[in-house]
Amino acid sequence: MTATVFTIPSGVPFLDHLAYGLMINPKLGGCLKSDTHSLSDATILLPTRRAVRTLADAFLKSNKKRAMLLPSIRALGDLGEEDMALGEADSGVDDTVWAEIGITEILPPALAPLERQSLLTTLILQWSYTSEAGPQDAAQAAALAFELGRFLDSIHLQEANLKDLERLTPSDYAENWRQMMTFLSIITEQWPKILHTRNRLDPAARRVKTLKLLATHWQQHPPPHPVIAAGSTGSLPATAALLKIIAFMPQGVVVLPGLDTMMDDDSWDSIGPDHPQCSLKRLLEAMGVARTDVAPWPTASPESSVHRRVVLLSEAMKPAQATASWRNRLADNPPEDTEPPSNPLDGLEVIETPTPREEAVAIALMMRETLETPQRTATLVTPDRTLARRVGAELRRWNISVDDSAGYPLVNSPPFVFLRHTTALLEEEWAPVALLSLLKHPLAGLGIKRASVRRLTRRLERRILRGVRPATGIYGLRQAFNKIKNEREHTNLTLLINQLASCFEPLSNVRYEPNLTFSQWLHAHISTAEALAATDTETGTTLLWAGDAGQATAHFLKVALEQCTDIPPLSLNAYGRLLMELARPQVVRSVYNRHPRLSIQGVLESRLQTHDLVILGGLNEGIWPTTVNVDPWISRPMAEKLGLDPPEHRIGLAAHDFFEKAAAKQVVITRALKQGGTPTVKSRWLMRLEILLAGMGHEHALETPKPWSHYAHYLDQPDEPIRPIKPPAPTPPVAVRPTRISVTEVETLIYDPYSLYARYVLRLRALSPLDEPLNARHRGNAIHDVMEEFGRLFPDHLPENALEELIRIGERIFVETGISHSSVYAFWWPRFVQAMEWFAEGEAQRRQNTKHLAVEAKGDMEINVAGQVYHLHGRADQINIQENGALVIYDYKTGTIPSASQVIHRFRPQLPLEAAMARHGAFEHIPPHPTEELVYIKLSGGKTPGEEHPLRNRTRPIDANHLADETLQMLRILLEKYTNPNMPYASHIRPSSFLWHSDYDHLARVLEWSAGMEQDSPS
Repeated sequence: MTATVFTIPSGVPFLDHLAYGLMINPKLGGCLKSDTHSLSDATILLPTRRAVRTLADAFLKSNKKRAMLLPSIRALGDLGEEDMALGEADSGVDDTVWAEIGITEILPPALAPLERQSLLTTLILQWSYTSEAGPQDAAQAAALAFELGRFLDSIHLQEANLKDLERLTPSDYAENWRQMMTFLSIITEQWPKILHTRNRLDPAARRVKTLKLLATHWQQHPPPHPVIAAGSTGSLPATAALLKIIAFMPQGVVVLPGLDTMMDDDSWDSIGPDHPQCSLKRLLEAMGVARTDVAPWPTASPESSVHRRVVLLSEAMKPAQATASWRNRLADNPPEDTEPPSNPLDGLEVIETPTPREEAVAIALMMRETLETPQRTATLVTPDRTLARRVGAELRRWNISVDDSAGYPLVNSPPFVFLRHTTALLEEEWAPVALLSLLKHPLAGLGIKRASVRRLTRRLERRILRGVRPATGIYGLRQAFNKIKNEREHTNLTLLINQLASCFEPLSNVRYEPNLTFSQWLHAHISTAEALAATDTETGTTLLWAGDAGQATAHFLKVALEQCTDIPPLSLNAYGRLLMELARPQVVRSVYNRHPRLSIQGVLESRLQTHDLVILGGLNEGIWPTTVNVDPWISRPMAEKLGLDPPEHRIGLAAHDFFEKAAAKQVVITRALKQGGTPTVKSRWLMRLEILLAGMGHEHALETPKPWSHYAHYLDQPDEPIRPIKPPAPTPPVAVRPTRISVTEVETLIYDPYSLYARYVLRLRALSPLDEPLNARHRGNAIHDVMEEFGRLFPDHLPENALEELIRIGERIFVETGISHSSVYAFWWPRFVQAMEWFAEGEAQRRQNTKHLAVEAKGDMEINVAGQVYHLHGRADQINIQENGALVIYDYKTGTIPSASQVIHRFRPQLPLEAAMARHGAFEHIPPHPTEELVYIKLSGGKTPGEEHPLRNRTRPIDANHLADETLQMLRILLEKYTNPNMPYASHIRPSSFLWHSDYDHLARVLEWSAGMEQDSPS
């Protein structure tokens, strides 16, 4: 008996012509030996469930949308182990069809993927107890289990024998491979016992057994009705065997997708595993059918332009050994010198964009243009999920929602992110970022109104969480509330935290329980998440598990509770990482909201699908085709001994998918020239095609007539050129200008007046960073607080144990400011102690010569300028008085101290202005006194623990009173300028510079003020 094998050539809509051919000729010209059966009696086997749905639509289209009885259309499941991991693991001959074809033997059910991963995780953890190279926790074991499951699938699908692993002589390989063989004993020795005990099969093993059982049954009992297997490449041995049986059955037909019947025999014989026709060649050899015996499908004949392109694509894809025949093709098609050669690739274009972002915009523009033509359809086919998401986002600018048929990761869906935030809050001990991530999530309700949660969260952030992190845990948050003076605000924030703590009770109650299983953790986790998602009107169950993402998350958790029962006890941190690892392979697919004419598909989902415009995105090496990874479990020689396909076979399958899509009527290929700033390498298939075209004189045949890349670049460009604006120079009314200025803000008024405008006119305040790390400013503030409290406690005399008192005060303040709970405490505390030792000794000497008057002395002085009263205020760190009645004003510094030149030239005017205030009696409880000396006290605690720096001009003291008067006069002139309504609040300095802006005339005045001091100061 001869085989009945057809092919529908590339460039022809496969399923449309399959349906049309069966509709107009059910017996295919007598190839089906049946005169009594109609089309509805036939059984059609297709590779995927998506193809099954599309073929049903194709029959309806061929019948002009009239009602009809369809044949039985089933999914064959011709998928590899990688395709199973992408979510098509359920494809295969359905058990319900067995009764229809008369098979009574029922195989044991398949082990669910999540249950298998859970069991393998347990076995790997047990193995790790005896191995130093084992995983550190359950999450790492789960990741290994997932990859080990994929390896099991490849073993089963390619019908290798697990026992052959044991016969790979360890002495032939390196030590690491011998260790790997020890690890793989998990699947060679322990795993079969577990499957036998549970009466289960691996999913891939069951699929293979199903196909073999069906092939054996049909070989012994050929069905009396027609059986058509279409669209399969027979990449799996079991599929190839079934197709062979079908091809030789009296009522059997096999229809191959895109068999190259025009390739010469020498090229056909030299086909390697990375060639598009490799799988079909192996299938024909397994079936014992010659390529010349494959007939074209009666109704399938490509258009002439598409046929020319298919021929050229076939030529470009020839094996490396056969590319010498390109010379013959060039001889048959010489470049024309007089006229531009005609384009042999009409309908195929290539777009190269500078970046992936512009590639996505260009694709979105092409898909948007498609909608301008009624009934026209378009699809993007790409293995690059990032590109797919970008295109979907770009299409939403026109309110076009396109579903990515490959779905998106479950771990990135809102419900699962909410679950991740829930555990992260406890893992990170209520850290500010983790707390706000949870409270600001759209699903957070806490059993009250969501609007109230948002409002209180903003208050909590501003009042408590901005700045240095509070003490650890919820206790630290409650302790931080003591700083809130507003009683109403304190009550509201306490309510928020109480609600949050109440919702967390299921997890908090078991957090420190020993020997808690994964299921127990998950039960407590779900209860906590539902309580957190509830509002005052709706339950958390209703809100958390709603929509496609919510249902997918709920289904995953339900399956995890049922199937992940063997994982040993674990901690909260290990549980959170394990849950993330188990959910990583899961995807969310949208059931609704699919655009009827636009789609985004992965390579697997696009098989046998037809669209008017096909966009092949991401044609770069490493993306399409993807990088061939080295098998982590066994080496290439080992895989060859086991009879596994080489890694290049996956490239061949990808090449066939590319070939079929590139042969569509209108195709656009896109690629980005750079990825992350790094130049990319174009796909080998595209490179081959361009080389062949260049030799034929068609260098520009692939150029697109429309500048899509140009459109993408200028889509978001403004209509007018961008004109840089000048720095802001606001001139607010004099009435709203600030009339109070501190001694430290005078420097700001000189350098950057705009910041004072923002603070006092616009009333803007910069928020402290969230979870701000402790820095030099916090250290300086803490030491100032120590100095202030010490001075207030001992204003008249020093205690005998001055150092002990300083350290006691420092310990308390370091605790209150959170320094004691930080890692910097180990560095800052020894330096603080050294600085205090130096200070205690120096302060005793200072008080022998001077009398202590005040610390942190508050002062306020009125300055009348052009009828406007200004208030100069500030605090002096320490003021002492000498026997002659003159003052010594001290300023504590923990960092760099100003130079004498900066102070003398009024660039750092704080201390001279404090001297001016003291001379006019502006400080509380201190009568007017002249100032004898201005002194900086540096408390670094380093190699030199402390230094006292009197303000001197070189080695000579300066006249502090004269300097104070000159500085005060400078301030008067400066304030006079800002009393003028035309004086703008603009920055006087260039960025990253202390140079004065040359446009302001008061620079000359400043130079005049300092002229009297020039002779006493260095240049």
